[in-house]
Amino acid sequence: MAFEKPYYYFVINIVEGTGGGALTQIVETKKFDESSTSTDDIYGRAPFTRGGINEIGIRPGIYLKTGLNFEFGYVKTRIKALETGAALEFFRKELTLWLTTVISSFISLSTSVLVSENALISIEGLLKRRRIPQ
Repeated sequence: MAFEKPYYYFVINIVEGTGGGALTQIVETKKFDESSTSTDDIYGRAPFTRGGINEIGIRPGIYLKTGLNFEFGYVKTRIKALETGAALEFFRKELTLWLTTVISSFISLSTSVLVSENALISIEGLLKRRRIPQ
């Protein structure tokens, strides 16, 4: 499942004062639209809660994950396990990312290493033993 929310930015609008007076800058929160907003007018990113909360859409999908875990047994001073895997996500409707990228599937690759507590203690002990006496 994915959540989709539009981007909101702080945009600077320059307004002329009453009776031809001084120009005033007003910072407003607007939904980003590439065709109507110049990048020169963008003041910054609006907070997550400032705009678009009522526009959050839920995109149902399928998530598949697989992996291989290699454990190295009783060796106490080395890596205990190595895990590698992949995850795939598929969505019925396409998701819009960064206004121009439209995708309907993701792939993620991962690797993790499990180091035993004994290995950390052993490494610490080796570092202490290798100190040069003064």
